[in-house]
Formats: sequence, C-alpha cells, structure tokens
Amino acid sequence: MINNSLTAARPASPFLVTRASRELPLIADVRGQHAHRFAMIPLQAQEPVGIDLLGRMAAH
Repeated sequence: MINNSLTAARPASPFLVTRASRELPLIADVRGQHAHRFAMIPLQAQEPVGIDLLGRMAAH
C-alpha cells in the first residue's frame, strides 16, 4: 500500500505536479520489485479520521 500519494491525488498545481513526478520511480520500484498488486491512497486535503470518513474513502 502506498499512502499519501501526490500522484494518486492528481494535483493541478505545477509545483505539486513536479513533486508527484518524483514519486513515479518509487512507484515503479514497488510495482516491479516488491509487489504483484498494490493500492495507492491519494494525499487527502483533510486527514480521514473517524468511521464515517474512513468508510467514504474505502468506498472509492
């Protein structure tokens, strides 16, 4: 599981797009060397705390 991924969040800001692009080699390493399957959790604007928010995140 890859948590707090900027890449998965699909940012619009040029600054954040640049930062997200730096994750790509690390994601490729996970995919190619460490896991056959994985999940990416996008960076959230607000931390999902509590059953309701975690449930909404899991539904996606």
